[in-house]
Amino acid sequence: LEFTLDDILLEGRILLPGAAAVVADLKLTGGQFAPGRAGALQLKAVLKNAAPNAPVSVLHAQINLQATQGPEHYFTQISVTALVDAFGKNITEQSQLKLSVDLEQSPAGEKYSLHADTLVGGVPENILTLSASLPLGAQEYAGQWSLKARTAQVEPFSFGGLLPDFKVNGDGRFGFNPGRAALSLQGELQGEVNRLEGLNASWRDLGAVSLVTKFDITGAGSMIRLNQLDVRLNGAQPILELQA
Repeated sequence: LEFTLDDILLEGRILLPGAAAVVADLKLTGGQFAPGRAGALQLKAVLKNAAPNAPVSVLHAQINLQATQGPEHYFTQISVTALVDAFGKNITEQSQLKLSVDLEQSPAGEKYSLHADTLVGGVPENILTLSASLPLGAQEYAGQWSLKARTAQVEPFSFGGLLPDFKVNGDGRFGFNPGRAALSLQGELQGEVNRLEGLNASWRDLGAVSLVTKFDITGAGSMIRLNQLDVRLNGAQPILELQA
């Protein structure tokens, strides 16, 4: 399927639903998409929260997409980068969220990656990394994942939404065979969360909750197999312990 786009320019304003009046001004520009060419799109957005006591009053977002379409009409390279900067009365240093996605097809095979990073209080940190590859001639995608996040990293970008106090970290591997509709997922995950009443008032009495889990799960078609599943969930008292 051939995709052709010479130039584009769109501008608009959106009033987002919610208790507070949030207005988003958008501008989309770019073009030059055609077989054998590299095209680009850029979306700029400014979100403003009119609530007088909002901890985050403005979000500036910029999303850049670059894509190369091969002569056979499929895309051989796609790169997406999103930058979000938060501004508010309690934000004194740069607070930025960066998301990047890269897809590449070459004679050696296919590569995919996703990274989520933050810059809060002048400190850069990685939240999430996913990567996968499919070597030429292989039938199964093989990948790795890692997660390390806490409330302070993501709260400025919730636009004033009340988040629980949390920290979570883990890593592992995954695989996917599209021909067999088979999936595998392995890893370890540890986390702590408090102030759950921000999500549901009835969870106030749970207090601080911790989770430790190790898992090895495979599936094919409609069948799922738990090769290993160790879960320990604790509050002031043990809540759940599961081994399979």
